[in-house]
Amino acid sequence: MKKSNWEIMEGIIGKKKAKEVRRSLGGENTYVPKEGEEDDIKARNDKIYEKFLSGKSIKELAREYSMTTKWIRNILKSYEQSRNEENDDNINRN
Repeated sequence: MKKSNWEIMEGIIGKKKAKEVRRSLGGENTYVPKEGEEDDIKARNDKIYEKFLSGKSIKELAREYSMTTKWIRNILKSYEQSRNEENDDNINRN
């Protein structure tokens, strides 16, 4: 019988850590990139953010990258949060 993704995760990180993951991410769809794929995703997301800043709409970006508008919004939100954190750090240094 094939193991579920949940059972595989428990086997890798243990039941206690798996419960923490469930508590933190339960109910959400979470993408786990394949090994080595992180740089490709970062480069793609950088391009999405740059195009958004240049005036492309969320719908246009979703079509171009074959993603949902919700996923594009999540990517953009993470970039905005990073920018805000950098600004806060710069303010606190001065």
